[in-house]
Amino acid sequence: MLSGTHGLAILHPRLFNPFCVLITFHVLESSLCQFVMHVG
Repeated sequence: MLSGTHGLAILHPRLFNPFCVLITFHVLESSLCQFVMHVG
């Protein structure tokens, strides 16, 4: 995942801010994990 995000940041530096992308993925992953743990 990290290499893919880094690749996107290189391919589209004006469209993808690597920090924003990483933070977004981290938040989504954390939310998903909390949701799964809460339901499970």
